[in-house]
Amino acid sequence: PGGLSNGRATEVMPPASTHAAPSTGLFATACTSRGQCVAGGDYQAGSKPVEPVVAAKSHGHWSRGIRLFLPPDASPQPYSQVNGIACASAGNCVAVGDYEYGKSNSLQAFVATETHGKWARAFAPRLPSNSSAQASAQLGAVACTHGGFCEAVGSYQDSAGNAQAMTLAKPAGGRWHPATEITAPATAAGNPDADLTGVACRASGTCV
Repeated sequence: PGGLSNGRATEVMPPASTHAAPSTGLFATACTSRGQCVAGGDYQAGSKPVEPVVAAKSHGHWSRGIRLFLPPDASPQPYSQVNGIACASAGNCVAVGDYEYGKSNSLQAFVATETHGKWARAFAPRLPSNSSAQASAQLGAVACTHGGFCEAVGSYQDSAGNAQAMTLAKPAGGRWHPATEITAPATAAGNPDADLTGVACRASGTCV
């Protein structure tokens, strides 16, 4: 994958454990100041699993990519990627995406949090109370304020098998709340096939 430095594309190296020829991509980026950025995507070394990856830019130079550790229920081949990334400040970021889990290889959302430059293992958020018994969800975007409030958006499958939009938030200094459904417009079809792929926040709890 590549990043931009002084207007020119720059190669971002995959994780150091990648020995075979890698297949990589970056799909999301966030910057806290000039020369301080983070990007997320996926990588695959040869025939090995497709896994989520993040890379940081500090003082104008991109670091080697870092693999994000998925929840313990991830499938051996999780086909996972980072879809959205946001930072409250340099070294304090959130990455969201999806991965396959369990024997059925169902799709599940994940949230990974960076604190003071260290990424914790990703976790699957609690879905809305009307979600399907076999959880199925994905997160497509996240936004954070300088104060530390964050909100992520995506979609999930409800108990009737319909795709519904969802959102979940983390208050500044607090834990992530369970996801809640965003009700589709009254004119939506029985299965609205709803999904949210972008979000922006100007203050805590004030997002579009």
